[in-house]
Amino acid sequence: MYRKAIVAALSTSLLFSAPFVVEAGNQEVKNPSSHAFDNKIIKKIDADAMYDRIDFLSKQPREAGT
Repeated sequence: MYRKAIVAALSTSLLFSAPFVVEAGNQEVKNPSSHAFDNKIIKKIDADAMYDRIDFLSKQPREAGT
């Protein structure tokens, strides 16, 4: 009985959450300028520079606080 209740609750929650997930996907297509801006920011990220910065900061002791 307990297992049937859990299955019913999960099925119901999945049924009601599915339309909202589909609707959220359609909003990205309507606004291509935000997608282009995201790609512009992503292209500026340099993984080697991030690892170099982490290496540099881990070598120097820093003071905590403001």
